[in-house]
Formats: sequence, C-alpha cells, structure tokens
Amino acid sequence: MKNYVLRQIAMMSKWTFYGLLAQVVFTGMLLASDGQAQSVVSVRENFIDIEFDDNSLMDVFRKIEQKTGYHFAYEKKEISGDIRINKKYSGRIAVSDILLDISQAANLKFRQVNKSIIVSEKKGKHSNDKILEVIIEGITITGKVTSSEDADGLPGVNVLVKGTNTGTVTDVQGNYTLDVPDAESILVFSSVGFIIEEVVVGTQSVINISLTSDITALEEIVVVGYGTQRKGDLTGSIASVSGKEIEKAAVASLETALQGRAPGVMVTQASSAPGGGISVRIRGGNSIQGGNEPLYVIDGVPVYSDNDEVSPGGGQFNELRTSPNALASLNPNDIESMEVLKDASATAIYGSRGANGVVLITTKKGKAGQSRIEYDVFRGVQNVTRKFEVLGSPDLMRYANEGAMYAGQTAPFSDDMIADPEYNTNWQDEILVKNAPIENHQLTFTGGTNQLSYTVSGNYFSQDGIINRSGFDRYAFRINLEAQLKDWLKIGNNFSFARTINNIAFDGGSGNANSSALFAALSFVPMLPVYNETTGNYSRREDARIPGYSPFNRLNPVQLVNEITDITVSDRVLGNIFADIQIVKDLSFRSVIGLDLDNRERDYYFSNNKDPLNRRGSASIGNAKALSLINTNMLTYAKTIGDHRINAIGVFELQKRTTQRYFMSNSIFDNDITGYYDIGAGTRPGGPAISSNWVEWTMASYLSRINYAFKNKYLLTVSVRADGSSKFGKDNKWGVFPSAALAWNMTDEDFIKSLDLFSTLKLRTSVGRTGNQEIGVNQAVTRYTRNSYTFGGQIVNTYQPNVGNSTLKWETTDQFNVGLDMGFLNEKISLTAEVYYKITNDLLMTFNIPTELGYDATTGNVGSLENKGIELALGGWIAEGTSFRWRTDFNFAANRNKVIDLGPSTELRGQRFSYDYGAAFGSGNLVKVGYPVGSFFGLMQDGIYATQADLDQNTLIYSGNVLPDLGSARYKDISGPLDENGNYTEPDGIVDIHDRAVIGNPHPDFIYGWNNTINYKKLELTLFFQGVFGNKILNLNRRDLYNESASYNISQDRFDNAWRESNTDAKYPRANARIGIVQRIPGGTYSDFFLEDGSYLRLKNARITMDVSGKKMQNKGITAKVYVTGQNLFTITNYLGFNPEVNQQGQNNINQGVDMGSYPLAKTYMLGVNLSF
Repeated sequence: MKNYVLRQIAMMSKWTFYGLLAQVVFTGMLLASDGQAQSVVSVRENFIDIEFDDNSLMDVFRKIEQKTGYHFAYEKKEISGDIRINKKYSGRIAVSDILLDISQAANLKFRQVNKSIIVSEKKGKHSNDKILEVIIEGITITGKVTSSEDADGLPGVNVLVKGTNTGTVTDVQGNYTLDVPDAESILVFSSVGFIIEEVVVGTQSVINISLTSDITALEEIVVVGYGTQRKGDLTGSIASVSGKEIEKAAVASLETALQGRAPGVMVTQASSAPGGGISVRIRGGNSIQGGNEPLYVIDGVPVYSDNDEVSPGGGQFNELRTSPNALASLNPNDIESMEVLKDASATAIYGSRGANGVVLITTKKGKAGQSRIEYDVFRGVQNVTRKFEVLGSPDLMRYANEGAMYAGQTAPFSDDMIADPEYNTNWQDEILVKNAPIENHQLTFTGGTNQLSYTVSGNYFSQDGIINRSGFDRYAFRINLEAQLKDWLKIGNNFSFARTINNIAFDGGSGNANSSALFAALSFVPMLPVYNETTGNYSRREDARIPGYSPFNRLNPVQLVNEITDITVSDRVLGNIFADIQIVKDLSFRSVIGLDLDNRERDYYFSNNKDPLNRRGSASIGNAKALSLINTNMLTYAKTIGDHRINAIGVFELQKRTTQRYFMSNSIFDNDITGYYDIGAGTRPGGPAISSNWVEWTMASYLSRINYAFKNKYLLTVSVRADGSSKFGKDNKWGVFPSAALAWNMTDEDFIKSLDLFSTLKLRTSVGRTGNQEIGVNQAVTRYTRNSYTFGGQIVNTYQPNVGNSTLKWETTDQFNVGLDMGFLNEKISLTAEVYYKITNDLLMTFNIPTELGYDATTGNVGSLENKGIELALGGWIAEGTSFRWRTDFNFAANRNKVIDLGPSTELRGQRFSYDYGAAFGSGNLVKVGYPVGSFFGLMQDGIYATQADLDQNTLIYSGNVLPDLGSARYKDISGPLDENGNYTEPDGIVDIHDRAVIGNPHPDFIYGWNNTINYKKLELTLFFQGVFGNKILNLNRRDLYNESASYNISQDRFDNAWRESNTDAKYPRANARIGIVQRIPGGTYSDFFLEDGSYLRLKNARITMDVSGKKMQNKGITAKVYVTGQNLFTITNYLGFNPEVNQQGQNNINQGVDMGSYPLAKTYMLGVNLSF
C-alpha cells in the first residue's frame, strides 16, 4: 500500500520537475525579451541597411519598423498614397539620413520620442533640426492603476501617450513607468471591461488612477459547470467568492471562506479543532440517509468531501471522534475564485451529483506579462473565546451537602473541609493552552508569455490547538502550466500535492462522554489533584474516598490529553492534464484526465503510563486509501449570427472510484516503548484484531447544454444529463436529469431606459431535476457477513444482513427558482433576490424488515422531503472618493425544511448518545412527517414544584410510580400509550415516554453575513460579521453540569439558581443526592431543559492592511503590505456553551445541532506581511 503511494508520488514528482524545468527556460526567454525591449536608440545613432523597391510611404515605414523596432505614428490623410520610394541604402546608413530623404520626397517632418516616430506634414521651410526632432529623455511618469471596486491593482492596463504609439502596460500589481515628451502630453488608460480615462501630465510625476468597470463593454466572466459565461448571460442562481476575499479571511480551510459570504450556504464547524470537520448545506438538506454535502469541483475534477469516507478507523473508542476535514489538504491560498451553483439550471449539468449544490473552485493561473514572485506570511496566537464557569471545591462541597440534606442523608463534607479544601483543581486550565501559535507561509511564482503561462506555489500552514497536544500541519505544493503549442492547440495541467498531519484531541464526536477531554475537564470534580500524591498515578474517581460521597465515572482529563496519541496523516494528489483543440473557427474540443488520490493513516496509542488500571496500553493502526479517476471529453460550438448568439456543448464522461481500508488493533502491552509501531507486541487474548475491505463504483455520463441569446435581452438555457452508476439496481442503472431556464434582460428595453433608474434589471426563472447517488456501495445487492449463529439446530458461519433491491435508483430533487437582479447608479448599488422550492423524492433509506424473511434490512426508495426559501444579496458603495472609499455587502437567506413522507416508517430516530461507557441516554433527534429533519424530541418541562401547594395540587405520577418531591422538575402530560392503530391516546396522568413530542428545530430561521471594506489612502480595514438566528442546540453538557447530584462538577449558574427553601422562584430544581441524573425519567429521554437558543452574531474577521511601499520600491516593481488580522473577536449569543456554532455529529443528516464536549472555538490574532516583486 505505502509502496503504491510512493510510486504515485514519484511519478508526480518527475512530471513536476519537467514542468519546473520548462518554467525556468521560458521564464528566461521572457526576461530576456523584456530586457531587450527596454533599450532606446536615437535615429541619428541607429545604422541599418535597407532597400525600398518602389514602395509606398506606409510600406517604407513598416520596413523601417521591422529593422529597428521603432513605431511610426501618423494620420493616414497626411500620408500621400501616390509617392513611391525606390532607393537602396547600404554601408550602415543612419536612420536619420533615410528620414531626411523621405522628408524631401514626401514633404514630411519627423519627431522621435523614445521608440516612437511621429510623422506629420511639413508646412513652410524648415531646417534639418526642425524636420527631424529627437527626444530621448522625456518626463518620467510612474503610478498605479487600481479598480474602483476593491482598490486592488489592475494588471495589463494599456497606458499610452495620446496621438502616439508610445506606451506601456501595468504589471501584475497595477504599477507602471512611462517616459513622455512634455508636460502637455495626455495619458490614455484603457483596459477591456473598464471605462477609458485620459489625464494631462502637467506638473505631475506620479499619476495614480482608478478605473471604473464598463458594464456595457464586457461583463464579468463567471465559471459555470463545464465552461464559463458572461455574468450578464447567466440564467441560473450562482454566488461567487473571490480569491481576494479568501486571502483577507486567512482561513485554514476553503469551506470556511464560504461562511456568510454566499447567500443560501450554511457552513458549520463540526469541530473547532485544527483541521476539524466542517459541514456545508446549500439551500438545506435534501436527504435523510444519503449524502447532503455539495459536490466540489476543482479545475474540472470532482473532489470528494465526505469526512467519514476516508477517515481511518482506530482508537480505544474506535470511531468515537469527529472525523477530520476531508478538504483540509486543499490550500485556500491557491484559489482564484469559488462559484456556488444553487438552482437546477446551474446544477443539473452535474446530474446525479448536483442535488446538494455544486462548488466550483478555480485555482490561480499565470498570465502573460511580467513575472512576479509573491510571499505572504502571518503568525499569530490563539486563545479560547470563553471558559465555562464551573464550581470550585468549596461550592461543590456545599452543593453535595445540600443534596444529602434533601435526601435525608448525612452531609459528606464538614465546615473545615469546605473552608480549606485540600485541592481545588481547575481542570480547564490544566488542558487548555494559552497563546497557542498559528502560522502560514505562502510563496507563489506566476507569469508567462503568449505561449506559456505558469503558477508555482508552496505552502506551509501550522496551527497548534487550544487543547494541549492537538494541532494541524499542512505542506502543500501546486504547479499549473498552460502552453499554446499551435494556434489550434493548447495543453496544460493543474496539479497539487499536500501532506497534512492532524493531532486529534478527543472531542466527543462519538456521543460518548468519555471520548471528550473537554467534557471530562468540565465535569471532573475539583477536589482531586492531577496526580495522586501517594502513588504518583493519575487521580481517578476512586481516589475520592469520602464517606457518603463518590464521584461518578469520568477519565482524568489530563490523562486523556497526555497519554493518548491520535495522529492522522494524509497524502493527497489532486489534478488534471488537458488539451484544447480548435477544430474550426466556431468548434473546439477539450479532453481532460483528472485524478484524486487520498491516502490516510491513523495511528493511535493509549499509554498505560501512571494508570495501572488502563488495560496496560491500547494501540491501533487504520488506513484508508481512495482513488478517483475521471476522463471528460467535450465539444463546444459557439456562433454569433446578427442578434443571435448560441453556445452548445456535448460531453462524454467516465469516472471510477475505489476505496480500500485496513485496520488492526491490540492491547495489553508490556511497556510503552513501541506503541503502535509494533502492534504484535500486545498480549490481548486472541491476538490482534485485523480487518480490511475494498469497494469500487463506476459511472458513465452523457450531457449537453445549449445557451441561446437574442439581442442580449432574451436568454435561454437548456441542459440534459444522463448518468449510469454501478451503485444502483440492475433495473435502474441510468437516470436522466433535465433543466431549462429563461432570463429577460430588461435593462435595454425602452420602457426601462425611460425610467433612468436601473443599470441592471434582469428577471430569471428555472426549473429542473438533479439527483443524489451518495449512498454506500453495494446497497442494491445482497451482502454476506461472517458470523456464527444457530439455525435449525445447525451452526451457520455466514448470514445475509440485508436483501438486495434490483429497483434501487437515484434520489431525485426537483427545483423551481425565480431570481431578480437589479443594479442602480452604474452598479454602485446592486440587489439580487431569489425564491425557490425544492422537493426530493425516492429518498434512499435503509429500513428493517421482518427477521422471519431471513434478513435484517433492505435499502429502498421511499419518502420525500421539501425545502423552500428566499435569498437576498445587497451591496453598494457608501463612499467612493479618491482617498476614502467604503464598500458594504450584506446577504440573507431563510430556508424551511419539512418531511413529506417516510414510506412504511412513521418516524426515524437519530443516534443514541451514551455516557459512562455505553449507558444509553436516549435519542434527541427525530425524523417525522410534517417536521424538519433532525427535530429535537423529548418531554416538555412545566416549571418546578416550588411550593407545598404545588405538590398538593399535583395529579401526575412519573414513570415507575414515582411521585414528585418539593423542588423537583415538573413535566407536561400530553398523551397516553399508543392504541391499536398506532395513535397516541388522551393524557393518562402518567408522565412517561408517551409524553414526548417535537420540542425544537436545529435549523435556523435565517442566516446572514455582512462584509465591509473601508479604504483611506494606503490603509484598508475589513470587517466581516456572520450569524444565524432561530435555531436550537441540544446542549448535552447540561447532563453533568446541571445535574441534581454532586457526582460531577456543575456550573456556577446551576448552583446559584438552584431551588432552595430561600429561593422558591429558582430556575432549576434542587440538589438531590438520590436522583443523580438531571431532568431524566426512567427509560431515558430528553426534555426541553436541554435545549438552548443557538442564535448568534459574530465578528468573524477583522483586518487592517497598510501599503508600506515607498516610491523607490514602486519604481522597482516591489509592493509591500503589512496587516493585522483578528478572528472570532466577539460573539453575541444567549448560548451558555463554548460556541453556538456547533454540529458535533459532523455531516450526520439526522443528529444536527448537538453539543457534547465539543472542541472550543479559538479567538485569534495574527500579524502578517505580503511582499510582491
């Protein structure tokens, strides 16, 4: 396995070396060409041999240009077409002498300004000095050309002296230097897509200018599926995030850059740990048991983002953690732009993989012009945004005494013990790190000629976690090359390699309390030290030998951090090679071969150091290797006939993906010397556990799209894709996914022009179907598993856990979208509004079947769910001056999700959470018809039995014939047991599991983002706010921290607001040593006591940048910027946990909005420098 990966890397390294060699050669040619172009020689000092054979004046000028590199500038009306020159000059004749001869023959005069020769008619008599003027040293003008939209430098802008051919182009930073003849010269600044500007030189030596976009000349080019389009031609719903925005955000993962910047995109960190998993939802979730993550396509190659698919097994709790981020190996610094495809018109071109939306990622490419080197570095520190207020030893002792008192027991702690506790350990301080370092280094080489362009980059990113011994490192390299070999042939490649190393702290992602170091730190009692002073071992709950008091089971949090090594190493190669062939003028062909190779290994060891009860060590090694290969072949036809424009593509595509896993584990090691390096050294009875598996799926696709425009007003897009997948049943291998969209660009309509209000006004509508194939492989076939059981008196060694389904097919999502794009004041203000409705049918779900049939379950297409919502994006310039500018952009999205049908099932439950090694506590999430997916499910609390009168009026009995106590929680009796038809009966006076109901929604009412960019001279301030509103969080930390007993530590809030005889208006029940579990009835369930408001507003990113480039640096083409960045600087929320942005179950579709010892969010401060030269 490892040799295979090394061979792949070696092969990639060889071609990378060849690419770099080609880059060096062509860069040398480019620089040599630039150097030659700088020399300027007077016509009096430039000697040539030349012959004119009855040539016209214009032919004469062309021949001299070819010989000398001079450029002649003239008006044609002043050049006589009747004059012919017939003369041979040999013996190295000065160009000036040749011009004087021409002047005499044609009555012309000449003026040389550097490399330009200005020709004009000679009027009257002139001396030779007047007939031929030479100006080599004029006024030197320097400056910078920027965009009015974002103040960034514009490369490739033409800067010309008006009326001449004298000029230059700006470099990649927008800087230029130009010699002009005199102060009366006029500079003309022009670039495709921008309004031309003219400036008189006058007394200025530095001329900086800002160009405004000319939307009537050429609109922005937007990347779409299998091609590009003008923004004005779009009929679908697409949101864009630029590379500049990503750069300013200084994010570690590309998904984070989408958060709050693209309307309708919900991004949630499953874990805030470095390299932690991230969940992305575009316009809500479309599936219950299938995949819900969008499809990511990088430079035309689909990339898989399922965190669990390539997450190796291992660990004492095996998969008991949040899986690392599958996309963390991708370097955000390499991204040029990201386009989010949302409606069916945009996504149907991806057919069976488009239902969850598509994120198109374009990496940076070299451009013809001056070569540039850019180095960006930042370093910073991180600290936890807040700490949870839990009790110290004295208050926890008092709380334990209260519980004992109400239970009629003897108080376990004396007044002396409370006044002077032997230990008062703050466990959060023991495992949290102050000023954890973070740094990033990005080095980029870019440039090219008309024949070759290149981008080569290297990246090193390192982030230590704010929990001790956790962290993430990434080493990344990229090379993008494009070569125009012939007028009709272009070839190129886009390749990246990255190694990531993820040190993982247990974060409770399993739903098991003992798998979270932070959960342990919150609940471990402070009366114990880190180490037992007598034995030197880690303190355990058994060490608290106090009569009448015994802490409940939790592992020592410092032990969980110090003695567990859990490292995942990923090596990922991603890229493609392509060829573009121009067959005829309007017809082209493109072929792409792409690959995605991801090899991950997880090494785990739980040391027995200072813990003789820890099974003497536990080790495991897990490996997962995934390889995707894809071949795309595309024909493109583009034609304009009068007012009609048509663009059509036809594509044939093949894809194959294989995934291979290996796993081995062992325990009971004699020592910790070898750890996981020698699995066989463990002495567990039965020997090491070993397992492996291998899966493969393939897909073939045909697709076509036609874009038609009439007068640029009326736009039509039609597409259809047919996919055939090996994942589905033999009767339904193929699926067809069509879409159609119409757009009306009303801006040029006379009745709109007469309003003099809109610079853009376009109405869009689309309808179409997309699919979802993201289920496990082999779901359509009957599988066999080795397991011994008795059947008919015989021992059977294999059994069939599921029955095949030959009719298994795609989930299909039908979507209708209406959009309106508006621009005002020449796009100084823009507004986009979208309304959509989606319904997903034929949901892929596994359901149980009667065991009498000989199977446990089968997978089928049953049920449906819907999403509907609105999206708004508003942006504009608050101020747009030369020194002070302020741009603001706001987006808002609201989505409503509802289950329509579940087929034979009435409801589905999410994963059960457990405490203390498997004591099931119940399921908190539910899928039920009429409610959102993952709705919270439990009892409804109805206050507290605060007074004796409340008890006297009570008519309820609690499950197990338990009567309430004074100060205990009261719940609502809303129904009785199920009747024969499966319906709940009327309330029966008993509070039990039949009184559970939907009590909350993990999905927000709306999400939003607000970005501000303020420029003042050389300073730039960026403020980015992001938030959600209206969702609930199932805060399972409350199970311990708000417990009625003192078997765990509890929160300060719980202690301060507990019911007491002196505080009958309390928020929480009284302490009680007998109950020991908060708000729970026998049988295990949740109540709305566990739910909290998850709404928040966060200053996600603030950045101050200063351009410190002096004039001398600018003259040498050097740009230097210094910046300070802050992340997660403050959060406004009512949530009592560490971080309201929590989704601990990762990409799980049902268990949403759960917090159980989640890795806390870090507040970060960074200082950086950007150099470009």
